[in-house]
Amino acid sequence: RMPILGIFVRISLLGVSESRFQSLTRNFAHEIVRMPRMFIRDGISAMRRHIVDGDRVVIVTGCEESLVRAIFEAVALPDLEIVASQLRPGRLGMRKRVHNIGSAKPVQIARHGIDEPWDLAYSDSARDIPMLKRAREAVLVNADARTALRVRRALGHDARQVNWF
Repeated sequence: RMPILGIFVRISLLGVSESRFQSLTRNFAHEIVRMPRMFIRDGISAMRRHIVDGDRVVIVTGCEESLVRAIFEAVALPDLEIVASQLRPGRLGMRKRVHNIGSAKPVQIARHGIDEPWDLAYSDSARDIPMLKRAREAVLVNADARTALRVRRALGHDARQVNWF
């Protein structure tokens, strides 16, 4: 069974070639980084501090990889390690290869060659509990009370929380 959002994504990609998808992705990335309250500048600042401190920074996301790369290129961070969802060309347009959410994240991180436990994992979703459990420190970003409670129950302790804008 495919969730309704997956159906809409599949429909939106019908007939979209790989080159067209890449062009749409670049254009969208340049637009989104300029949108106030849509793009989390505090998160980018925190990431830059980690990089300056010599930390290995790996972006692990459910977003599609070329979109994530285009966003970080637009904010002058083009060389980040990224573990993301992936699409592939198909007969009728772009199709899902890997959807990097929930329990898929630790699997994809391992395939990227990163051993657990990880020092630090940031997330804004309880869907990332499988990833957060494998980190020495879990950080919730802009989490509501329900998300914080679900994560606390899963981890057995509170995660650090940050509010980024």
